[in-house]
Amino acid sequence: MSKSFRGWKIDEVQLLPASVQDYVPSGHLSRLIVSVVRESLDLSAIEASYASGLGQPPFDPRLMTALLLHGYASGLYSSRRLARASVERADFMMIVAGDPPDFRTISEFRRRHLEALAGLFVQVLRLAEVAGLVKLGHVALDGTKIKANASKHKAMSYERMKADEQRLQREIEELLKRADAAGALVLVPTIDSAGKSKRPRDIKNGVKVPFKIGPKTFFQVATSPAWAMALRKTGMLRTENIVPYTEGRATRDSTAQTMQVKARGSHTWDELARLRDRWKRAFVVKGVLHPEDAERLVSLGVDGLIVSNHGGRHFDGAPASVDMLPAIVAVAGTRATVMIDSGIRSGLDILRAAALGARAAFAGRPFLYGLGALGEPGARHVMEMFADELRTEMKHVGIQSLADAHKITVRHPGAWLPV
Repeated sequence: MSKSFRGWKIDEVQLLPASVQDYVPSGHLSRLIVSVVRESLDLSAIEASYASGLGQPPFDPRLMTALLLHGYASGLYSSRRLARASVERADFMMIVAGDPPDFRTISEFRRRHLEALAGLFVQVLRLAEVAGLVKLGHVALDGTKIKANASKHKAMSYERMKADEQRLQREIEELLKRADAAGALVLVPTIDSAGKSKRPRDIKNGVKVPFKIGPKTFFQVATSPAWAMALRKTGMLRTENIVPYTEGRATRDSTAQTMQVKARGSHTWDELARLRDRWKRAFVVKGVLHPEDAERLVSLGVDGLIVSNHGGRHFDGAPASVDMLPAIVAVAGTRATVMIDSGIRSGLDILRAAALGARAAFAGRPFLYGLGALGEPGARHVMEMFADELRTEMKHVGIQSLADAHKITVRHPGAWLPV
């Protein structure tokens, strides 16, 4: 008996043509964008520019804004590609509602309202990024630098996104209260780790959450008896600050996954301003890499700046922290304490940072190496090694106190200076 196939009804005509909206899933990103544009964005500045009643009626600014925004979120930047998608793709066809603008109209609308659209685009894309609907990189409205890709996460409704955002705000408020109750003297939001990055060595070594245990793992444990006995005694580490926000049982994997979910995008300027207003003690921002950002942060009232590229582990295109340090010190002056992180591996590195204007230098990895090798004595050994190297290098440059490091003649051709 031969196999039967479903009929191909290509020539069958529908009595009632279906709406294009019927072909777009209810949770699709395009529906969220349409909802946000129609219900939340203030387009009065754009609408007011069409004062004259002469000529043909222009396209509705809501349609054009939604079209451009969904294009950026979907990786379509050029006006020609957006015009083509408006007649070929159901999600774009739904937005234009059967009245697609041509590429010249799209290009002219973007050019004419570039300034007004800037804030709207960034605002909505940030909301979508927080909700996990897009992964957002640099934004430029001319389409040359924007990098926003639709996420594989299930899309959510606008109402659910707002509820999720409010929940995150409540969790931030709770964390602030916990820090205050614990007597924390300094709050340090970090802006040098906007989210998870691709690390080829981690991929090669199978480092991921949840951690996969295989034959190689058993061999490593068997050849590290001291580590295995310590692990048996103390158990697996977990991020205790995150425990209250995990769903279900708090384990190493669940806390790590929770951190990945929460870490969607860096702080906005408004968020930093709210944190500054809310926190009444010392407020330091970590991850500053540009003097203009330093100036804006000082204007917000921060007490300190940490120049950092997160150890060079997140964005390969970021400049070295030490290269940006002199210019940021020059901007901050005495208005804020400037410190440095990333690349500090010896006492000489501490001295170099101090000579370039840093009031303190941070190091993390060397102490973790010592801790992993010898436990607490190993961490103390690294600290003593740093101090001994620093004393030695201070003798070489002829100073008796680290406070005199600024007197050292500095030759640093790699330092970035404003043009």
